[in-house]
Amino acid sequence: MNRQTQQPRRSSLRRRQSWLLARWFSVMVVVLVNIVGVGAGSALAADGPRNYYGPYQGYSYANYSQVDHYAGGGMYSETFALTTNGANAPTSYIGVQTSLYKNGALCVSNSMHYNSGPSNYESTLVVRNCGSGNYQARGSTAAYSGAGSTGYANFYTSITPIVTQ
Repeated sequence: MNRQTQQPRRSSLRRRQSWLLARWFSVMVVVLVNIVGVGAGSALAADGPRNYYGPYQGYSYANYSQVDHYAGGGMYSETFALTTNGANAPTSYIGVQTSLYKNGALCVSNSMHYNSGPSNYESTLVVRNCGSGNYQARGSTAAYSGAGSTGYANFYTSITPIVTQ
């Protein structure tokens, strides 16, 4: 009688263990899909790779652009230029300009502006809602060189990965 009583318990226990294992596996699949889905849905800011240039007038620089959702609605493009060693460049040595693209077409852009005082970086931002689509950012930066017709050497940033709105 003891064997007959234990047999149903073991079978019931195995079914319960199988059910728990299947449930755990289902939950892990859902978690994994959600994690991968966040990256695929581009819910995070996207930075382009850094580009390096210089030295100009004793300063070497890096630049990059970023695209993301703007907290107040729409999308933003931001471009950064910075000295590679953290040294403050004099006034007007660092220039930045940024552009926001939707599906490859220009959405909004601004003009070049320069650091207003000694600084080791400069950035500029544009915000616009051009509707649903795939957004990317690209900018240009300038380093005072003292040469040429403008006295500046100009460099594009790399285009960012896509962020979808």
